[in-house]
Amino acid sequence: MACSGAGACSARGPWPKCRRTRCAARGSGAALISSPGWAGAYGWVDRVADVWGVVIAKANVGTAAADGYSTFLGSTIYAPMAEATDRSTLRAAVQLPGARLYFEESGAGEPIVFLLGHSLDRRQWRPQVKDFERRHRVIRYDLRGYGRSSLPREGEHFLHAGDLRQFMDALGIRRAHLVGLSLGGAVVKRYRSDTMLSDR
Repeated sequence: MACSGAGACSARGPWPKCRRTRCAARGSGAALISSPGWAGAYGWVDRVADVWGVVIAKANVGTAAADGYSTFLGSTIYAPMAEATDRSTLRAAVQLPGARLYFEESGAGEPIVFLLGHSLDRRQWRPQVKDFERRHRVIRYDLRGYGRSSLPREGEHFLHAGDLRQFMDALGIRRAHLVGLSLGGAVVKRYRSDTMLSDR
């Protein structure tokens, strides 16, 4: 069985033939498993979002082949489509001067804001979200230039820490737990230094 994605791991599962997988972490097994598009049936298991399903689709093989489309490689799009049906998560965007920041929010309680690492997006925090949303208001957003947020404008000066402050203001958050990885951690440090003398 083949496993492709960020980590290298082997996978065993319900399908007796080759399948496409995405690994959650080295040695932890496959996080997303989807079957090839044989007979137009796409089966997949998303162990992170805890979503299982089968999608029946029809493709004009001749046209698809001419366009370079692979139903095998394309089968992994169905799990994100299913996640969009999650009614418990707010998906929205905050408009700032010169930027539009996409975010997702779930849970209730003291707010936690997760900030991504460089080259990643808000989805990196999925495992943590599932635990913390049980007792916290969990917010994760794409920094300017990442994920679904808008790109920086050429020649325009900005700071991610400044975006963070305006983002929190827009959501009515005065105090929050801030969690950042790599770049996100640097943003939190700069934010804290800028607000050290305030009551935030």
